[in-house]
Amino acid sequence: MENFKYKRKPIVCGPEVHFLTDELQKKFVLKFCIVVVTGAVLAGALIYWQSRETLTTVFDKGRLTVMSTADFILPSVLLSTFWTIVFIGLLLAFVIGVSFQRMRHSLCQIKYEVEKADAGALDDVHLNFRRKDDEFKVLALSLHSLIQDFKKVLADIKTGTQSLEKDISDEEAKGVILSKKLKEDLAALNQKLSKFHP
Repeated sequence: MENFKYKRKPIVCGPEVHFLTDELQKKFVLKFCIVVVTGAVLAGALIYWQSRETLTTVFDKGRLTVMSTADFILPSVLLSTFWTIVFIGLLLAFVIGVSFQRMRHSLCQIKYEVEKADAGALDDVHLNFRRKDDEFKVLALSLHSLIQDFKKVLADIKTGTQSLEKDISDEEAKGVILSKKLKEDLAALNQKLSKFHP
């Protein structure tokens, strides 16, 4: 048996679509980095403040020196705070970029399928989210259920109009004269229903 690998088809949303824009990503990353910077600065300041009244002995240029622990650890605190901020900021930018791209793809796929349904191609609508952790799987399932229910109602309406057309033909065959308006209304209804092909 052949092993079929799922290949994602590219979905183009177009320039008018504004799902999770790059500007939104940048603002989100910036706000989160501000929180990280604030936390790191507060942690460093707290360590410095708590160690300001303690003393540490240090060998400096062959001499034993007694100095404040806060002054001694300040360069290490500043350096570790800086590199923590840089590392978390870069990691955050990458994770948010990947997450937003996945969400943007899912939203574009939903938009594309809804446009197909709007054009009347109900049988061509396929919302397949294969990732288990897709954020929009519930929305896609609800939309799929809505389209399936709509197809059933549409099929019932088409069956009803066909039955009505048959009844009209039967009555006319018996010699009963039906109003022209009834026939025109039925033709207009069939014309509107012909947009959809379930």
